[in-house]
Amino acid sequence: MAERPEHGSVVERTLIAVIAVLVLFISPLTSIWASLDAPWYSPYLVWVLAILIAFLLQRYLSRHEL
Repeated sequence: MAERPEHGSVVERTLIAVIAVLVLFISPLTSIWASLDAPWYSPYLVWVLAILIAFLLQRYLSRHEL
C-alpha cells in the first residue's frame, strides 16, 4: 500500500511557496528592482516563475494525495 504524505508536509510546502512569493512582491526588493536598469519585462518573468512554482507544487501535491 502506498504511503500518503503527512498533511503537515503539504501545508509546509504550500506555506513556503506563499512566503517566497510574498517576499518577492511585497518586500523592499521591489524598490531594488525599480532602481536597476532591468528590462521592462523583468517583473513579468518573476510572475511567470511564481506561477510555474505554484503549478509544479500543485501537480506534485495532487499526485501524492491519491
